[in-house]
Amino acid sequence: MAGWVGPLWLAAGLEPDDNAGLYRYGYLDPVPTSLQPTLGPAAGCARPVRPTVPGSADDGLPPWAERLGNRPVVYVSLGTVPIFNQPGTFSPILEALGTEDIDVVVTVGNTNDPAEFGQLPANIHFERWLSLAALLPLCDAVVCHGGAGTTLAHGLPLVLLPRGADQFPTAAACRRAGAAQVITPREVSADAIHSSVHAVVNNSDHRDAAVRLQEEIETMPSVESAARELVDIALNAKRFGTPSTRWTS
Repeated sequence: MAGWVGPLWLAAGLEPDDNAGLYRYGYLDPVPTSLQPTLGPAAGCARPVRPTVPGSADDGLPPWAERLGNRPVVYVSLGTVPIFNQPGTFSPILEALGTEDIDVVVTVGNTNDPAEFGQLPANIHFERWLSLAALLPLCDAVVCHGGAGTTLAHGLPLVLLPRGADQFPTAAACRRAGAAQVITPREVSADAIHSSVHAVVNNSDHRDAAVRLQEEIETMPSVESAARELVDIALNAKRFGTPSTRWTS
């Protein structure tokens, strides 16, 4: 990135920063050390903050959720960004899991219509969005693309299907930690997904590794404490009439 934006700095009469200015100020880092042991140039300015799960544990779920719990429950999400959650990308997942003795909960995002997917097997439940804070405690595993919102949640073992952005290094880190099976775009098939889901549901090693990550996350400072600190910084900057050099957003 520094190479890409360097000419903009020069055009403004400024000396380009080696890191595009990204590490001049502090920032909040929701990644546990086990997944990101080396921060590089960010080491001096990163402040850990506990990642949060969208929604509340008290949020309501559809009536079918009351029947969950008699067999394994697998949550499936490919995020909310259209380039990643196109309807066709769900096809091998549905093929792999539609005949299994498990319950599959799929959220497809607000840009997709569950009706587009036609008649579904009885074990698959489709919604645009559900409160993960309410749903994930009912689940045994997660199949997703490697987005941070579902990757770090509730100590659940993962089957990760990275497709772009930072999903590939995130998936690799989760696999190194023992919490995930990873299927690259070239490897995606119904058979590969079927095998990986069975591995994370039936192998306690994956679950144990995921729980260890969850326990590490729970020791990280809360978002509330980070918010209080940010308010203090803002008030101090206003009081002294100078901008803070400690944090940026």
